[in-house]
Amino acid sequence: MCCSVLQVLSKDLLTVRQLVEDVVAQLGGSAGGASLAGAAVHDTCAAVDTMHDNHLHSLLPRVRACDASVAEFLLRCGDAKSRMTKDVLQQLQGIAAQQSRIRDMKHKLAVFDEVLARQAA
Repeated sequence: MCCSVLQVLSKDLLTVRQLVEDVVAQLGGSAGGASLAGAAVHDTCAAVDTMHDNHLHSLLPRVRACDASVAEFLLRCGDAKSRMTKDVLQQLQGIAAQQSRIRDMKHKLAVFDEVLARQAA
């Protein structure tokens, strides 16, 4: 949807540039035909005004709808990131607790090995 809006705007930009260049050429080349040049300027302005109305009533609401969709998506991504971060933190805390238990168990085994070695001696 947004790509079609960009295509329409790009096409309209090229059209307006061409219209402006045509009017400038007509005004520069017609010293005696000022009334014809004035009519051409009026027609060009009407064409640009029609494009403006189309942009205002058709394209702008579509762009606003795209913006609202992107804003909602951004909020959902932020919420998902927060939940994921919380889950990762809980997993890391669980891993740290297990590592601590393993370390304590190794120390206890070392003490038991030392006691066993003394008893055997």
